[in-house]
Amino acid sequence: MWDKFLGAIKDFILAGELTRLNTSDVRELRKQNENLTILVERLAFEIQRVKENEAHEREKLLLKLGLQETPPRKTATKRLPKRSKK
Repeated sequence: MWDKFLGAIKDFILAGELTRLNTSDVRELRKQNENLTILVERLAFEIQRVKENEAHEREKLLLKLGLQETPPRKTATKRLPKRSKK
């Protein structure tokens, strides 16, 4: 009878210790999860910035190529009619 009682107490103490360790592990995993979430958010932001920068660079290149394809035109200057002197 005493053996069962002492065994139950040992099991109870062991369960308490395991619960404490699990709680500590859960805290650590939550912290790691928070860190990973922050990193993923930063990566998503950086990817978006890279896409925007690449689009801007493509636009600049297209504008530059467009200007090189068509030579600059000489614009005819319109002469304004002379004012009559009164």
